[in-house]
This record gives sequence, C-alpha cells and structure tokens, in this order.
Amino acid sequence: MVNFLLISLVSITLAFEPIHLKDSFGRSLIFHGVNVAYKLPPYLPTTSSFDPQLSLSSEDIVLMQSWGFNMVRFGIFWEALETSQGLYNISYLYQVNNTITKLGQAGIYTILDSHQDLLTRRFCGEGMPYFYTPEVNHRCSAYPLGLIFEEEGLCTSMNSYKFDVDSNGDPLIDECLQHSFEMYYMSPEVNSVFYNFYTNQTLLDAYANYWRAVIKVLGNNPYIFGLDLLNEPWPGGFYEYPEYLEPGVTDKKFLQDFYFNLSYVIRNYTQNPYLAIEPTQLPDTFSKEVFPVGFTHLPTKSVLNDHTYCCEIGPNICKDGEPSLQNATTVCRSFHKRKVDMRSFDAERLGVPLFFTEFGACSGSEACVQEILGALDAFDSKAVSWSYWQYKGYNDFTTTGAGTEGLWFSNGTLESAKVQTLTRTYFMATQGRPIEMSFNNGLFIGTYELDTSIKAPTEIYVNNDLWYPNGLQVHVSKDLARITMGNNRVYIQFLIGIGRVNVTITPSS
Repeated sequence: MVNFLLISLVSITLAFEPIHLKDSFGRSLIFHGVNVAYKLPPYLPTTSSFDPQLSLSSEDIVLMQSWGFNMVRFGIFWEALETSQGLYNISYLYQVNNTITKLGQAGIYTILDSHQDLLTRRFCGEGMPYFYTPEVNHRCSAYPLGLIFEEEGLCTSMNSYKFDVDSNGDPLIDECLQHSFEMYYMSPEVNSVFYNFYTNQTLLDAYANYWRAVIKVLGNNPYIFGLDLLNEPWPGGFYEYPEYLEPGVTDKKFLQDFYFNLSYVIRNYTQNPYLAIEPTQLPDTFSKEVFPVGFTHLPTKSVLNDHTYCCEIGPNICKDGEPSLQNATTVCRSFHKRKVDMRSFDAERLGVPLFFTEFGACSGSEACVQEILGALDAFDSKAVSWSYWQYKGYNDFTTTGAGTEGLWFSNGTLESAKVQTLTRTYFMATQGRPIEMSFNNGLFIGTYELDTSIKAPTEIYVNNDLWYPNGLQVHVSKDLARITMGNNRVYIQFLIGIGRVNVTITPSS
C-alpha cells in the first residue's frame, strides 16, 4: 500500500491544534526520532560512509527508517556559524541543508536545534562564540544564596577546578569530563553568563542575527518542520536574584519576550516551521518536583518542547553516570510520568502541541533500558512525540552518558537492548485524534477518536522482523474497518463511524 505519511509530508504543510500536529490529509501525527548533535568542529556528522560513532550516512538513514524513526532533531551551533563577529560561515549551513534534505527524502523530518550547554566553551560547554563571552563573577560567596549553596556543596566556582586551558583559553575537554557537567551549571560563572545573555541587548541582537542567517538559508527547506530556538535555557543570575529560582519566573521574565522577539525575526522570512519553545530546566532540576511552566502565551505556530532526565531529580541520582536499576524502575518512572502529565497540562492550557525532544543519554545497561522505558511509557500515555538523546556519541562532552549514550558501543557493535527498547509500535498518523498508547514486547494497545471527514487511513508503524517474525494479529473495536498491511506498516481506515476506536496488535504465535 502507498505510504500515506510520506506522501502527506512531502510538502510538510502542517496544521496546528492543541496536542498534535496534522498533515495535509488532516491526520494527527506522532513523531519518534533521535538527536544528532556534533558539538565540536566540524559540528557536522560524517555523511560519506558509515561510522558507529560519527556518521549520518545513507546506511544510517536506512536503519532509522527500519526502526520507525520519522524525525531527527539536528543540532546547529552559533559558534560554528558565526566565526568572527558579524561574519557567518554559510557553507556550514549548506552542508546542514544537504543532510536534512537526504533525511527528508527518506521520510525523516527535522527539527533544527540551536544547541548549547553551559552556553560557552569557556566554561566546559558549547554554543556562544568565544568573542561574545563576557567577564563574569567567579565567587559563590559574592551573594548570600551562593554562600549557602557553597556550604551545601552545590556551588563551586569554575576557577576552583584549575583546568589546564588550550590556546583559546578554554578548559581542556578531557579535564572537563572529569566532573559532572550538571554541577557546572551551579557555578557562579555559568549563572552570570546566562544572566548577561538574557539582559545584554548586544548579545540578544547578535543571537537574533545568527537566527536570521540560519533562516535565510534553511527557512524554506520543506523537510524542516521545527525550529528549537534555544536548547535548555538556564535561569541565570539566581545567586544575586534568588526569585529567579521560583517556578516559572525566568520563563515569564526573560524567555517569553525572548521567544517572541525571535519569532518576529523568523516570520519575516518564513511561515513554515513551527517554533519549539523550551522552558527553563530549573526549578524541576534537583528539586524532585515538577512545576508548571511560566509562559502565559506563546508565538503563533509554536509547540511546547521539554526534556526529561531522571538525573534532574537530584545531584546524586546519577553519581555513577546514570540511575541505579532500583531508582530507574521506581523514582525515575514516577518522575517521568509526573513531568509528562504536567507538560501535557501546560500544553493544553497554552493551546499548543507537546514534544519531548530529549531523554535517555545513558548506556545499554538494564538500568538504562528501564530509564528509557519509564520515559517512553509516559510519552505513550499522552500520545506525545519524542526524540532520544542521542543517535551516536558524536564526541559529546556535555552529557551524563559521554561515550555511552548512542546506539552503538565504542567497539562498533550495535546496542541491541537500547534499539529494541526504542523501536516500538505506534500511531504515526491517525484518522482522528490519538488519545493514548501502550507497548510491551510486541503487544500494542492504542485508542483514538475517529474522524471520517479525514480521507486517509490511520498508519501504524510495526517492526515485523523484531517484534512480529511470525506475523501479527490486528483487532479493531469497531466494525467496518478496512485493514491492510504494508512494509512495517498497518493501515486502518473507516468510511463511516464515530466515537473511539481501540486497536490491539499482538504477535502471531
């Protein structure tokens, strides 16, 4: 049968409504995918041939298709594009464009992710070009809250690590990796640099100009359906201004206007991609709680976009690089469910769809598998789109799972347990509104609200080789369903009918 999803997304004309994006047929869409972010020069994966740690080649694209991935969140970097003040390496964007087009031609669509961690290489991160990095405060004890955090072991100055530096004055990456990068976020330096970014008009203008350069080249690529305007914003300045730690304050005080101002720049050039809006990671991080976002409204054609990691629960939950097996099956699973439920509430309040574009970042251990499963089950319960962090290692140096987070071991063998966990049966597109799904060892149960004004079928991804080697059985709760099979697909279409449709898929014995 014709792959309706591929046909409907060729022009990627999406409608926007609460909870889900829609294709040109009117079907609600769900995306499963992976992140691709190469944080060091050349800031791009290799494309000419397969490499288990560094490539995004034709072979990789075939594998992504087979595993049911229809989305890539592709990292682009301010420091890669703006090589000196006001001068842009446009050839970098043309290379990005070529890779994204190859993905799209295979039915895999892209969210452009303006990626940063810790905002600057000067403090063991990436993102902002070095020539914009300001002079900052280096003392926790400069403010009462910083002194308290220092006494509790939560605030350590970057100076105190005494890193050796390279010719640019940046700390050596091997030395940065000797400590947990999440704790660098608590340093006075990183807090200062984020606060300066939000409040310095010169920097805000420079960031807007960076996005303007991106959109001039990439804005009308039909395979780019989303723009993630800033990865994981951090509520800087909270040692000096403790109120910025209160739930929603930074979202409301800084980020809401920041996103609107960027939207004005982008919409001058293109109306097509949606804007993926991220809230701050604090105060959820290290608090064990989940709070509502502070946004009161978002730019037109936005989606709410968040990440969920069990390591956010507290500074010691991932002291060994990832949660313990016991925590992964208990407190982590509970945290993911509460976070997805809260963000679903936020998205409904704001009237926008919801994506979770990062989770995982762990090895192929049983604890990692359970950490991933806890997040996936929470996403399915709300029929939410997701992308795993990340597809390969790509020399990632700002992560909890450095060297282990990808889908291949360092020796080049596939992390089968991780791939099997991520490869799930799911509604790719529904003839109506998806409500919930679940998946467990080949057993898929899903529910959607039928809308027969939509003249294309529900499209379900199935991995026949992995989960249904002897075939599969499909049960639909309503009569008059037309059920057909395709390559790793099940299609269900109604010409008449109303109400909820329950679908069950089981492996044949």
